[in-house]
Amino acid sequence: MSELQTYETVVKCQGKGTLLRKLAWILGYVILFSLFFVWSASQGLSLPILVLGALITGGFFLFTWKYAEIEYEYSLVANTFTLSKIYGKQRRKSICEIDLKRARLIAPCTEEYRKEAERMNPEQVIQAISKEDAPNRWLILWDDEEDNTLVLILEANDRLLRALRRENPRVFKA
Repeated sequence: MSELQTYETVVKCQGKGTLLRKLAWILGYVILFSLFFVWSASQGLSLPILVLGALITGGFFLFTWKYAEIEYEYSLVANTFTLSKIYGKQRRKSICEIDLKRARLIAPCTEEYRKEAERMNPEQVIQAISKEDAPNRWLILWDDEEDNTLVLILEANDRLLRALRRENPRVFKA
């Protein structure tokens, strides 16, 4: 296969939203342990209750901290663009698959094209970008198998843009 027939990259979420999400998780862990501390204090600072609280908080941390680290994986293979969400580099969730032949608009995420996409009344807007003001934001508007109109906002580099243009030049706007 040539360079443009397959494409894969990972975009890591960053910025203010990620920091706030991490701070919220940390606050949750502190509150959970504090509840055990208060319960222990009401029992005369019971060591078993403190140990139980530390174990439960630690377990909660191990099972939930991965949700504070989010990445998006874009892949393009034979006219199918796939978006997956990766939690803590461990758990992957497929978000959508786009048959690029069903795309109605592939364009830079400018105010003009966002308004054009809004006029088509999308059922859902999916954002898979590192941060709100990320450079090279593009949008793909398409109809899924149930004829629902959806919009994906992603970060595209030159290689992905060449592949998107090749797959559906009729709807590609530059």
